[in-house]
Amino acid sequence: MAKHFAGFVLGVAALVCSMTAQAAYTVTLNQVGADVVATGSGSFNLAGVPTVSPPVAAGIIPSDTAMVLGATAPTTVYLLPVSGPTAFGPGGLAWASASAGPAVGINRNSGQVGVPVGYVNGSALGTSSATWAGQTLAGMGAAPGTYVWTWGSGPTADSFTLIVGGASNIPTLSEWGAVSLAAALGLLGFATLRRRRG
Repeated sequence: MAKHFAGFVLGVAALVCSMTAQAAYTVTLNQVGADVVATGSGSFNLAGVPTVSPPVAAGIIPSDTAMVLGATAPTTVYLLPVSGPTAFGPGGLAWASASAGPAVGINRNSGQVGVPVGYVNGSALGTSSATWAGQTLAGMGAAPGTYVWTWGSGPTADSFTLIVGGASNIPTLSEWGAVSLAAALGLLGFATLRRRRG
């Protein structure tokens, strides 16, 4: 019995490890003193049709679900069937006053996801940021909340999460995987201990 249970637990652990390989990207958009600051990190799983676009400055359009973070640079844009909210507030175009890091962007309504030119699919991106000096979330028309956009299915499934006005309390796929793997290993240890006592 313990032998079969240990095999089951190892199977679960392998499944969890494969789940953690899925990509995900998360951005927080918060009021920081007198400014609004966006910070993003993660990775992407992209299987759409790529095309290189000219440099685009960092900015947002809440009413059009458009956001670009990072330094102004050419990006590779993927056309994908993106699902999710069609806006994250009523605001119009607001260019960032400063930005840094890899150029990353999304526009749900046009089905576009942008990554740095030469990006290796699934690899971790460094932190990207954008700052709107002397702005407020309300003034920019960005509504507080958590917005998730998804595309793909199965091994190509991925997501872009935007958290406006608060820290993330949603575990990432990697965090879920770490917790699940720890639980699976704990169960394996328990099963082995019971078998030895038996």
